[in-house]
Amino acid sequence: MKVFLDTNVWIDFLLERQQGYALAASILSAAVEGKCDVYISTLTVVNAHYICHDRAKMPLKMLRRKIDALKHWVHICDIVSEDIYDSYSNEWEDFEDGVQYYAAVRAGIDYIVTGNVKDYAQSGIPVRSASEFIKIIRG
Repeated sequence: MKVFLDTNVWIDFLLERQQGYALAASILSAAVEGKCDVYISTLTVVNAHYICHDRAKMPLKMLRRKIDALKHWVHICDIVSEDIYDSYSNEWEDFEDGVQYYAAVRAGIDYIVTGNVKDYAQSGIPVRSASEFIKIIRG
């Protein structure tokens, strides 16, 4: 099963934010255990780096250590120009989420996990909160 983590879930994990860290960590643990394949986009990597390092002042060494620890279990899917144009032409209310969605479609994703399910109202892929997705992988 392929799951795409929205940027907010990835940042919850990296910054160990109280509201979402345990849930994000559970999903990543499931990937390590072989229960799912986790994907993020190149856009997520760039945005998370900026938010964690530049805004939240996470030391770069710590951020790199976390990324390195997960690089074998987290796949990064590319953003291509069609993703950007599709988000615009299909009038996604949240442009960035539209771009993420089209990258997920091209990667053959089964579920999108986000902290803002309503932002993916146009999604043709099932969208779940982290807690809802954990229930799915636990069976």
